[in-house]
Amino acid sequence: MADIVDTSVFDQAIGELRRSSKVKLYQSDFDAWAWDILKLRNYAKMREIAHDSLFGAKERTLTKSGNGVGKSSIQAQMILWAGSVFEVGETVQIISAPSIPQLQKVTFAYLKSYHGRVNNELRPEHFRIPGRIDENLGWVSETPKGKIWLASGRKPPDQDAVSMFQGLRSQFGMTYVWFDEAGGMSRAMFTAAEAVQTGDDSRFGGIGNPDNAGAEWQQSFEDPIKMTEYNLHTISAFDTPVFTGERVYPRTTEGDAMELQLMKALTSKRWVAHKSRIWATGGVIAPDPENPDDRRYDRRVDDTVPFDKGNLDHMGKLTIKVNGVRSIVTNPMKWDARGLSKVMGQFPGDNDTSFFPQEIINTAHHSTFDEDFSIRPVLGCDIARFGADESVVFLNRGGRARMLDSWGKTDTVESARKIHRHAQAVNAKEVRIDSTGVGGGVYDMLKELEEFSNKVYDLIGVDGGNASPDKRRWANARAHNHDQLRSLMQAGMLDIEYDDRELADQLMNITFRFNSRGAIQITPKDEMRTVMDGSPDRLDSLIYAVVDTSALFALASGLQPGDIVLEDPWEIETNSWYAGAAYPM
Repeated sequence: MADIVDTSVFDQAIGELRRSSKVKLYQSDFDAWAWDILKLRNYAKMREIAHDSLFGAKERTLTKSGNGVGKSSIQAQMILWAGSVFEVGETVQIISAPSIPQLQKVTFAYLKSYHGRVNNELRPEHFRIPGRIDENLGWVSETPKGKIWLASGRKPPDQDAVSMFQGLRSQFGMTYVWFDEAGGMSRAMFTAAEAVQTGDDSRFGGIGNPDNAGAEWQQSFEDPIKMTEYNLHTISAFDTPVFTGERVYPRTTEGDAMELQLMKALTSKRWVAHKSRIWATGGVIAPDPENPDDRRYDRRVDDTVPFDKGNLDHMGKLTIKVNGVRSIVTNPMKWDARGLSKVMGQFPGDNDTSFFPQEIINTAHHSTFDEDFSIRPVLGCDIARFGADESVVFLNRGGRARMLDSWGKTDTVESARKIHRHAQAVNAKEVRIDSTGVGGGVYDMLKELEEFSNKVYDLIGVDGGNASPDKRRWANARAHNHDQLRSLMQAGMLDIEYDDRELADQLMNITFRFNSRGAIQITPKDEMRTVMDGSPDRLDSLIYAVVDTSALFALASGLQPGDIVLEDPWEIETNSWYAGAAYPM
């Protein structure tokens, strides 16, 4: 009598064999896992970084890059890989960044998206990503043996970094540590990462923009001894498929759609073209060969002439190929610090004219203050002057500054009413308005009109064109106000919204120079308008909301006993004895 075979048991056994075989493959082939499980493919440079991070002979990998190259996405993919291709609990992963919001809004946002996509949408046969991504920066798996932490997001204070990392270590020697925005991580954090990587199969991976010159991050790329300990990678915008022409996904209907989605996610040619025009000097601005009639694609390039072997001046000069023609560079284009960091993925030089370096912007992004509603807020208001600009109100409550509202150009009465409604609703302590131009009209209405007589706030007019409190240091009040903001940001005394990219762009675009006295002079708005495609409305309203205005009241009261008066002799020339009878002798 023939044996009766339970086909369900047989199918289950075959399925387990297939799963085991696949998992074995995935443990040594990240690309196969990413395509089979996530339905994602990465471009060549990213595949190289993933290989070194997960399988390279050196256990430590650092990657510096320009903006929008996909570095956070690949890191999230690698974290999911490490937590899903081995037995649950074999790997323990620590994920850190300069701030909790950075972890929440970037790394863990990707993790949640990919984890949910696999288990809820794609549902690959014979493979599930274990556990769940919770709201407390954790990747946790519930097992019959209890809760197992697969990954944990941590950002301890520097002095507690080693002790807070210490409790997270794989008993199988597979501790993975990941840093996002590694340029903002202190030496103490790098030390903490090293302290838990005690197993032979432990790994460390750090990604970030090369903004923070002089930090541990930069030393790891440039110190001759430290360099030998890392797999080091650099990605510029020009290494992405947008510029290389690399095809990443299969040439199918589905592949075409995914290729288009990838290209939209990466830094665009138009963005790079715009930055080359405003973040670089020298060279010439030339049309893009693929979009010759669209001025938005015009890009700054080296100025060259074809090489002439009969021209003695061309002998010994550096030559490059331009459209297949050997040429010499007569006027090279040169990126400033912003372009080097954000486009080329290189550490900036020391000759930058950016008034708010990326390192200082990062500090303000990573400073997180709880909102204390016992503190009456200060509102800063910048009123639109041109059609494309916007009126903006910023709210500052104890150093936590957020945009409260913005609107297109409208009449001064309606702007005054909007500001008054906001101020009354939040019980503002002060409302500060630019008191020149259109802002002056709004200021006057709030001050004089009967309908605003119930105001609960003090009204303050701010005029950036006023005299400087110290003309040896600041050219005018505007420069002084910008420097106050910069100092607050640098000292970690200001918390600005990480997601407000428009504010971040305006901060990065502010430049300065020193005047003939050696005082700071912020580049005039008219000169910056083309660069910024408008006025720095958000930045101005932020400045009004956070600067110290006590000097305005001191000036209104006149000089006080003990005040020291500083005056430039040339500025009191008309009142001097040699100017005639104007000076009362």
